[in-house]
This record gives sequence, structure tokens and C-alpha cells, in this order.
Amino acid sequence: MIIRNAEIKDRESLEEICFNTRTGSLLNVEDKKGFTYRWVTNYVENFIDFCFVAEDNNEIIGYIVSTPNTEKQEELYYNKSGINIIRTITVLENLLEEYPAHLHINLTSKTRGKGVGTKLIESMENKLIESGIKGVHLGVMADNEIAFSFYKKNGFNVIKNQILDNNQGSVLFMGKILA
Repeated sequence: MIIRNAEIKDRESLEEICFNTRTGSLLNVEDKKGFTYRWVTNYVENFIDFCFVAEDNNEIIGYIVSTPNTEKQEELYYNKSGINIIRTITVLENLLEEYPAHLHINLTSKTRGKGVGTKLIESMENKLIESGIKGVHLGVMADNEIAFSFYKKNGFNVIKNQILDNNQGSVLFMGKILA
């Protein structure tokens, strides 16, 4: 298994993993193109230097996509998609100064629990540090205990709990200061 920089040619594999690993309320999403554009494609198109894949026997088994600048990423997403989302820049307000970067990570089910996710996070963190970025954040559904434990194990701490509308639970925003 190797960790390498993502390439444009990887996009389709990343979109498949992204869509096939959605959980909870996201299982109801049927718009594959819109869903994958939101969570993976726009990062590959706009921030490829901050995206990494895990590959085993020439098969992509997981990925991490990130941006060093959440505000810029959300503007690019909104301007291209036209979809008005709850913006992280609004929810996190002044926390973005401390945690300007963010990430999304997905692994195939057969890959989980083998250290691949940690290696992907380490690769992304090294790139962010090399680029002078001091902090990174992510969002995880509060009821996703497995993901929450994984992020805690990798040094992330809760920085904000955002209650969602329509009784959809809450999102825990977790952050990590980079050395």
C-alpha cells in the first residue's frame, strides 16, 4: 500500500468511494454528481496539491481531500454550483483564523482499521505545514462514534457543536493545531 498525491485521473475512483461510503442521513442523497462535487470533486479540481490517495495493487482504497483556505474553497464551490449551503465560514466565524484548512477523508470498508486513514492524515498535515498552515478542521456527525474516535486518536478536538435544523442531529467541528 502506498500514499501518493492525487491526480486528476483519480477523480472517478474518488467519486465512487465518496458516494459509496456516505452514512446516516446522507444515505438518502440520490444526486451522485452534486454530492460528489460537494465532498470531493471541487477539491480535486481546485486544490489537488492538498489531496492524497491510498493505493493498493493499483486500486485506490481511500483518499483525503483538503484545502488550505476554507473561505476560498467555499466561494469556489458556491460560485460554480450555485447551491446555497450552510457555510463553514459562518458557523465557525472567528475559529477559521486558527483553523483555516479543512479536510474530508473516506476509506473503503475493507481498508478501515489498518492505519491507512492515519497515514493519509499525516500526508495532508505535512503538506499543510510545508505551506505554512497552522491549523485544520473537519466536521463529523455527532452520532458517528467510530469516526469521532478516529479523529480523536489523530489529535483532533471538538471546537464547536452545531445543531442542525429539522431534527437531523448535530455536527461536531473538530480542529487540530499543526506543529
